[in-house]
Amino acid sequence: MEAGSAVAGGLTAPVITHGEQANRRDVRSWVDAARNNNHLIRKTVETWLEQADRLFEEATQLKSEAGDINSWWKGWVTCSRFCLGRKAAKKNVDVQKHLGEGSKFGENNVSDPRPVQSYEPEPVGDFKTFASRAKTEFQVIAALKNDKISLVGIFGMPGVGKTMLMQAIMAQVKKEKLFDEFASVVVSQKPDLEKIQDAIAEKLDLKLKGELLSTRVAELRERLNQERKTLLCLDDVWEPMGLVEVGIPYKNAGNRCKVIFTTRIQGVCESMEMDEKIEVEVLSEVDSWNLFRSKAGGVVDLFKTVAGNIVKECKGLPLAIVTLGLALRNKDDIAVWDDTLARLKKSISEEMEPVNASIRLSYNFLQDETTKMCFLFCCMFPEDFQIPTDVLFGYMMGEKLIRDVDTFEEGRNRLQATVEKLTSAGLLLKGDYGGIMMHDVIRDVAVSIAKCKERNEFIVKAKMSLDELPDMELEKCKRLSLMNTEIRTTQPYTTISPKVISRLFRLEEFSGHLENLEFSSEKDASPWKKMTRFKILLGKHDIPGYWYLMERMESRRSLFLALSSISISILHLIQVLLPKTILLYLNCEGIENVLQLDKEVSFPNLRKLVVVDDVGSSRCYLPPSPIFHNLTDLDIEDCHKLKHLFPFRVFQHLSKLEVMYVARCSALEILFPNDSDMESGDIEKDKASHPLLKEFGLFHLPKLSSFSGSDSLVVDWPSAKSLIVLQCPNLKRLPLGTHSVPKLEKFYITDQEWFNKLEWDDQRIKADLQTLLEVKC
Repeated sequence: MEAGSAVAGGLTAPVITHGEQANRRDVRSWVDAARNNNHLIRKTVETWLEQADRLFEEATQLKSEAGDINSWWKGWVTCSRFCLGRKAAKKNVDVQKHLGEGSKFGENNVSDPRPVQSYEPEPVGDFKTFASRAKTEFQVIAALKNDKISLVGIFGMPGVGKTMLMQAIMAQVKKEKLFDEFASVVVSQKPDLEKIQDAIAEKLDLKLKGELLSTRVAELRERLNQERKTLLCLDDVWEPMGLVEVGIPYKNAGNRCKVIFTTRIQGVCESMEMDEKIEVEVLSEVDSWNLFRSKAGGVVDLFKTVAGNIVKECKGLPLAIVTLGLALRNKDDIAVWDDTLARLKKSISEEMEPVNASIRLSYNFLQDETTKMCFLFCCMFPEDFQIPTDVLFGYMMGEKLIRDVDTFEEGRNRLQATVEKLTSAGLLLKGDYGGIMMHDVIRDVAVSIAKCKERNEFIVKAKMSLDELPDMELEKCKRLSLMNTEIRTTQPYTTISPKVISRLFRLEEFSGHLENLEFSSEKDASPWKKMTRFKILLGKHDIPGYWYLMERMESRRSLFLALSSISISILHLIQVLLPKTILLYLNCEGIENVLQLDKEVSFPNLRKLVVVDDVGSSRCYLPPSPIFHNLTDLDIEDCHKLKHLFPFRVFQHLSKLEVMYVARCSALEILFPNDSDMESGDIEKDKASHPLLKEFGLFHLPKLSSFSGSDSLVVDWPSAKSLIVLQCPNLKRLPLGTHSVPKLEKFYITDQEWFNKLEWDDQRIKADLQTLLEVKC
């Protein structure tokens, strides 16, 4: 009986089915997941949810009223029952119609990524409370509003708060909408032009395509020369910087692109020919006291005299005030305060800068050796480096500085607690992606402490350019940092002695680049069998995409091979590691196929395989047997001699495949040729099903003509969401079965005419794809 009909026995209330309720729940769960990932919910989705909630509420109310009438007028046909029945029927129609409209929503189309601009940093610390900063902030913003001014230099001594001022200015000009877009970049003492370009491009949602510096300069300049008003903030500039060499077109027509930069060296401002030079002065006495009190807590009221003297010794430098305030926070023993003041005065009398003296004292206040050593280890990384806590954990565990833990998980938790102590003390900063950073002034002090602590046990030469290894007593050195350092010499140090390796019986984790190895037998490599985590590059270090994969891939067991030949030593190590490897990156000139890596053909844990052959070596095919049953991600790029990928039966067995991309293989003609030994009567010979496959892409394959060479091939990808075919002009057929289309959300091509000429077994598939088709140039 239809909803809304009036009957003598009872009134039919609006019925909301489980499916309708599930539809609304699904959309809401997708919206919640998108919000958790900082996405912006589309207005149409928000409106749909609001209307769905309202309809459900009204339907529930009608159901309640129907229950009341049924209770009071059971068995009677009344005017109220008849009217309510009509409302119920109409409400059911409204609900079903509305929920039907919601069927167009999917998990990946309820939201859009939040623009990068919205992630610009807000002012940190207590900047807004500084009355003595108001004049400086006003001067900078006034200069930015002046159409005749393009380049503004902000200078001041270390620790005076230049970065804090920059962030406050950024927040204010965003609030006043003085610019259309913003980008803030840390330059540091040893600037890397490419990284600066990448950082600016990321903030502007620009993808730099060129590899040559000159090409990237032109791309960035063209982007910044557009009509939009742009503010670029360059923090911590140490020496005159050629903005034009980076691609920054400052002082252009109308000064639409403006630049502000901070430096501790006043002369840099003049050398860069700035239009306006503004000094960040120290805090006033009132602001200094208020900042100190906010950090040290109410206990300062008990010791106002000594506290006031400590603040005076900080000379109005916010960094000194903050670090000492946090170190003394809630210390209620007058002896501690008196001792701090005495030591601070002594350090300053020995010509130590107030900010350096305060940081050194804050270090001395750390309660245990583990926390102190954790602080010192952080200075071994280059300036402005985002330090991954996993890397720091390796050093701490390696020196047994994290004690009384039974598992690595317990050890990582202990390190995290230690890091929290240091950030609370103002000695470390929280960086991106869960990493940590050191303020450059604090790092300078940490380096000096490390050098003095135990002579020659800490040697820090990170991010330097050297003609040869520094003249130092390496035999006494326990901790040497040469990170990001260019050493123009011929690294006898690149060879790891088998005697060293064979002694590492407890080695569990290793990450790094090994160019040469000297294993005389499998026995030498046996200690590596115990490793549970590794990211190892064997061979040349400049392989395309390596650094991106090395840094971005979450895989705990990754092996990157970039070799011109396979020596016995390397083969021993590979055979130890391959059975554990999850990600394998293969770029080897002297290898024809992957089977040469392991005589036992054992890849039980392999999930992601990347094959690249950018130099055009002798690789002509991939392995001819189904050895990758557990593979979830397959990426084949720049293999210009590759004519076929692998036999069709191998493709059939990749049942766990989720992502597959083939790109820039200029000789590739057929993806999966039919096996010559496959029986002609086999009904499965032209079918393949990959129930988990979500993404499939073919890019720039000029000779590709067929998936398998068979006109009867059918592939079913019931979970596929993305299908991309770009620059494959000779491909005549997409062998998609009817089960490959239902969940498809993206279908990208480069040529509409190519699509129109494709051959189809089922025209319904073509019609379905036509609705999703997007032409990408």
